[in-house]
Amino acid sequence: MATILVVEDHPVTQLVISKRLRNSGHEVVTANSGREALAYLAQSHVDLLISDISMPEMDGLDLLRRVRTDEALRNVPVIILTNSVLDQHRLEASAAGANSFLEKPVSSWELEATVKRLLPNEQRS
Repeated sequence: MATILVVEDHPVTQLVISKRLRNSGHEVVTANSGREALAYLAQSHVDLLISDISMPEMDGLDLLRRVRTDEALRNVPVIILTNSVLDQHRLEASAAGANSFLEKPVSSWELEATVKRLLPNEQRS
């Protein structure tokens, strides 16, 4: 079972994504901001990070950049989520080291397919 950290400041979106992932057999932990996510990551291991791009305090791109410069975290796959359809966000996320980029609202099949692609050897219960 993979441990997935979902970083999302919108409570309903956080709940929906978390439920979808749990229903697929994953352990899910949540954070409401990039700062909260970094505090969690400093003490715990995750197999995958899913982060909204637009959040107060520290946005998803800043979180991603910090993850990619941390020796212990740099290889954790990261999916960036956004409401925006702007190519600029996709380019910034790719340049910062995102493994994937999904537009909200994310369909269940798209989320599951992306997680499966990034965690191909993961066995779920």
